[in-house]
Amino acid sequence: MTASAGAATAAPEELDAARRGKPAGGQAVIAIVSRDRDVREVLHRELSKRYGGDYQIVVCDQPAELAPWMRDLRAAGLPLALVIGGVGAQDHDGIEVLSAIRSIAPRALRVAAVGWGDWQGVRSVFDAVTLGTLDHWVNRPVQAPAEEFHRSITEFLREWNSQRDGGFEAVRVIGRRWSARSQELRDLFSRYRVPAGFYDATTERAQQMLHELGLESAELPVVVLRFAAEQPALANPSNQQIADAFGVMTPIPPGEVFDVAVIGGGPAGLAASVYASSEGLSTVVVEHEAIGGQAGTSSMIRNYPGFAQGISGARLAQEAWQQAWAFGTRFVYMRQAESLARNDGHYRLQLSDGGVLAARTVIIATGAAYRRLGIPALEELQGRGVFYGAAVSEAPAMRGRNVFVAGGGNSAGQAALHLARWARQVTILVREGSLADSMSDYLIRQIGAAPNIDVRYRVQVTGGTGTGHLQSLILQDTASGVRQSVPADALFVLIGAQPRTEWLGEAVARDPRGFILTGPELPDGTGGRRWRPARRPLPLETSLPGVFAAGDVRHGSVKRVASAVGEGAATIPLVHRYLRTTAAAGRQRTPAGQHTRDQDSASSPVTVPTPTEHNVITIPQVRRPEMKQIITGVPVPKSRVHPPPATATVAAILRPSLTTVGQHDHVAAAAYLMKHASTTALIVSDAQTGQPAGIITETNITNAIADGNDANDVWVGAVMTTRPAIPTTTSITDAAKIMTARHLRHLPVTGGTGILGIVDITDVCQALIPPDEDAPEPGRRPGLSSTAVARPVPAVMQPAR
Repeated sequence: MTASAGAATAAPEELDAARRGKPAGGQAVIAIVSRDRDVREVLHRELSKRYGGDYQIVVCDQPAELAPWMRDLRAAGLPLALVIGGVGAQDHDGIEVLSAIRSIAPRALRVAAVGWGDWQGVRSVFDAVTLGTLDHWVNRPVQAPAEEFHRSITEFLREWNSQRDGGFEAVRVIGRRWSARSQELRDLFSRYRVPAGFYDATTERAQQMLHELGLESAELPVVVLRFAAEQPALANPSNQQIADAFGVMTPIPPGEVFDVAVIGGGPAGLAASVYASSEGLSTVVVEHEAIGGQAGTSSMIRNYPGFAQGISGARLAQEAWQQAWAFGTRFVYMRQAESLARNDGHYRLQLSDGGVLAARTVIIATGAAYRRLGIPALEELQGRGVFYGAAVSEAPAMRGRNVFVAGGGNSAGQAALHLARWARQVTILVREGSLADSMSDYLIRQIGAAPNIDVRYRVQVTGGTGTGHLQSLILQDTASGVRQSVPADALFVLIGAQPRTEWLGEAVARDPRGFILTGPELPDGTGGRRWRPARRPLPLETSLPGVFAAGDVRHGSVKRVASAVGEGAATIPLVHRYLRTTAAAGRQRTPAGQHTRDQDSASSPVTVPTPTEHNVITIPQVRRPEMKQIITGVPVPKSRVHPPPATATVAAILRPSLTTVGQHDHVAAAAYLMKHASTTALIVSDAQTGQPAGIITETNITNAIADGNDANDVWVGAVMTTRPAIPTTTSITDAAKIMTARHLRHLPVTGGTGILGIVDITDVCQALIPPDEDAPEPGRRPGLSSTAVARPVPAVMQPAR
């Protein structure tokens, strides 16, 4: 056995010091175990270079010596961070060696070092990780610098450090060990990944701390914010007081209206906030407890896409939270939404602290809570042996204890596996006869392989006893009704799913269990003419227009983290669509009570959207002259230059296309080109032949937007005008009649080589209505007269914010 500190090989006396119970510098240890000399050397070299200054690097060439050495290490007070073992020809039992470490050092992470290209060996390593007999794997370094290797090692050390005792304490909690409130605070800081130290108020160290704070008689627990400049101490504070003292919330000015208010900071809510804020929507998230929801209590999620070696629920939540924060999402912590009402064109959310939020749309992502047992004897012992969730924060205190987990879902399975690292025995209590319908297969396999986890089927908790702390449980067989009393040190309850929707009252339609109904699940008659504009509810929309639901709170949702994230992200395109539709319905350029005619359709009037801050492309329309204005104009003979209408053809007023747009371009691109070409129509070219295929007008684009579509999602070919083109020899008078009869503003003009250009209604008016001869327009086109008819306003595009 050898050790190293820095890049140098450690002196043998360091290990001797550890054996004598004297910590060698107090550094945590990274251990390498392998019979293969090459494996030991390459791992030792790489680890020493990068981590030798902060960790003791110890090498073991005889796996049989590892267990007794680790016991001596623990007795010396030296924490073991990682054990990296070889697997391969000379380390045929490498997985078994690493697996045995858990019983001696439950916090240490077991890492298999796999040779690059050892495809047969890596399969057994993957199976071991799936079964929980290994924690992680890493490819051995093959070159220097070995950045991929070190990236993995750094992640493993980060994971280990997040779970260790000691080190930096941003917060200190001084309270009674078996107190419900103390347990709640430990769990809260753990889920927010705030480094916190807990000190039992009955110990001499805690009494000394209270004395130094001048809080000997204060109501417990006491929370000390050690990261703050003045290190304030709060006596028995509420969660809201703690959040306010952290100073991370920005006051929201009265009257501010958000585009999106997300209620709930679980996976669905965080995903919604990331996508909303990244797309320029002003977003606020209201979370009454801890970021991450139920998923945030999971010690390890191994089936979340993109994390091959797993990720804890708290870390996954923190990463998403920081991402949303970086994009500009505002967070309101430790407040709960208490009511939702429509007010003045937006929604009004009443919060538990008396505050009010206003938003144009709302996403309800409050998730579900674990169902309470409702057994008085056990409810009195909450925090004193009975816990709802909280497996991560309380697991180290379960060393050597007899622990029960009630529940058959993934959360229960993950909790049992995490608790088994410390507990003497873990028993999972399941009401059903199998776990197959409620738990992922990889968890079932891990539980089956764990030597200290047992599963009892068709059983439920009906009672318990304890004086100051849980001592026993009463279990009832669900089939026979027979009851049994069993000794128990702790019970972790992770059963059922109670949706957090009671605050909604009758405002939002729900199923009998309280889950929110959305889209096609809504009662018949929802939406329609009662909504403005009249339409059907969108897929994740609730019975209130512009209010959406995502994640576990929604009826019929898949209770998995990735599914919740997907639903949260999927709400944002629907929010955009809703905002565009309501903007189009509520804001018109024409006076109240009037409509702008659709000039490419003979159907009913349409509403034209105006520029908004919601990424809307807007094409302003120009009122089309009526045919009678054209016919009853100044008599043509008075004009000296105007051609006789009967003989003039559209060739004289043809507008050659200033630019073209492809069929497979988005209408957003067409709008942009219209603006910069100062035109109101474009020739559309065929993607294969390159020949003109039709035209696209500002009205085509306007209609696409008014229908609630995203201009960046609609192809030009889907909305282009494909009516038969008129030949160049068609008279201007006939063109005017066609355009008036069909309510058209533009006509494509064809010649010998296909479509040559476009005739605009303004060109027709200029040709048929003679000019004011006393005020000729400088620079007019030869053969055409000036007119009082206004030219169209160029198409404009409201840029995305």
